[in-house]
Amino acid sequence: MVAVLLLLLFWLPDSWKLHFVFVRSDIEAGEWWRIITGQWMHWRFSHLAFNIAGIAMIWFLFAEHAPTRRYLLLLAVTTIGCMLGTYLFADSITQYVGFSGALYGMFAWGAVRDIRAKRYLAWLLLAIILGKVSFDYFVGPMSLGSTNADVLATPTHFFGVLSGIALALIQRTPSVHKHPAS
Repeated sequence: MVAVLLLLLFWLPDSWKLHFVFVRSDIEAGEWWRIITGQWMHWRFSHLAFNIAGIAMIWFLFAEHAPTRRYLLLLAVTTIGCMLGTYLFADSITQYVGFSGALYGMFAWGAVRDIRAKRYLAWLLLAIILGKVSFDYFVGPMSLGSTNADVLATPTHFFGVLSGIALALIQRTPSVHKHPAS
């Protein structure tokens, strides 16, 4: 459902998409919805396809932790947390499109949920995610021959991860009740 929505939004005319992109100066002028909608916009199909692959991977790895209704709520929280963090603490990001901040948040959320479910390999996944986004945020992303069009908005990834971890930690873990033997 999320992938379908992203695809539909991708095919909007560019003149319409411009009203939804995260643009700091427009947000400061009162267009607050851009904090939410910027993550849902994509300019290039390759970027969108990569984000849709991330959605599929999250579903494959962590679907048991969130039925559809809960998944959409979790996604909304990580999206808003990611972009609010970017807006409040990353003045260098003046424009943003793409879903990767929310995806990083959902990966971190899922890793913490797996840790709480005693799947200890999830510690490795969480360490990799935290290490990567922290390195990118504090040191800078490693260049893989990217062009200006492919510049990573590393603060969105960092704040996405923080949002996902915070959300997983405050969520109540369903308790497993053992029934006494009769």
